[in-house]
Amino acid sequence: MLPNRVPEQSISPFSGDLMAALASPDLDNECPLCKRPLALSSRVGTMGEEPRQRLFSRRALIMGIVLLLVGVPAAAIGIIFLFPTLFLAAAGEADSTGAIRVGMTVRDVCKTLDIEAPPRAFSGTITWGRDSRILRIRFKDGMVAALEEGSLPFPVTVNKIQPETRRPR
Repeated sequence: MLPNRVPEQSISPFSGDLMAALASPDLDNECPLCKRPLALSSRVGTMGEEPRQRLFSRRALIMGIVLLLVGVPAAAIGIIFLFPTLFLAAAGEADSTGAIRVGMTVRDVCKTLDIEAPPRAFSGTITWGRDSRILRIRFKDGMVAALEEGSLPFPVTVNKIQPETRRPR
């Protein structure tokens, strides 16, 4: 049996219960500069200076990088698919391959592009894209009136037939 002792005097870090020794107030376990417990201090070697604050947490930085890697290409693809005609320029009398020319009929153009033909007296536009080539062909009364051609940064497939909307008189 242990004799009854006063708690402050009975426990030494070298004999007895170690947890009780760590909890005892007679151990000098503080940093002389900042007065924080040495076992819990994360500012070892800073000489009492405040630690630098991080601008971003690691999680926020990783999420930002993932958003950039996914968001920027997705936005570019969205712009190309929603507004493919932003990449068009006037082609003159024929497209770059010479297969479609001003004055051709709707059926001949659709046969060349391998798409379904609208009615004979079609007035409006056909926007067509394969691979990275895009064409917009304007028709007036079933004949090609103007051509616009462009190239896209990556392959797409676009077939859009838009009849001309006539305003009521």
